[in-house]
Amino acid sequence: MAQTPGSPLRGIHVLLVDDNEDARYVLLSYLHHFGANVATARSGGEALAIVSEVRAHVIVSDLSMPGMTGAEFMQQLRALPGQSENPPPAIAVTAFDDPVIRRSASANGFAVYLTKPVDPMTVVREVERLFRESQDR
Repeated sequence: MAQTPGSPLRGIHVLLVDDNEDARYVLLSYLHHFGANVATARSGGEALAIVSEVRAHVIVSDLSMPGMTGAEFMQQLRALPGQSENPPPAIAVTAFDDPVIRRSASANGFAVYLTKPVDPMTVVREVERLFRESQDR
């Protein structure tokens, strides 16, 4: 999918974190098609290394990853200098539709909670909405 003029995500920097290669590829393809600049990471550790170099406008992260969960990644991200004052909005993606996990995700800074399999267009719309809302603050 090539970018199209007037893409709704043009100029928006997204950090996509998921240990599942297929899930990363599908979301990357859609986000890129709609104009987003996307950096990808296979783990929370990789994502933390990326945020030291690139400031994401919106984060899309799986919650269940080996080594460092999405919640742990968000906790460590918000502890970094410059991130705690104005953290990027984040979307949690998970296979578990559980109220306890949902509350935990919200407490760890996720503004949106989506269960897998996610509709890629829902992710595109949520990235655009979160970006616009963050610009209005």
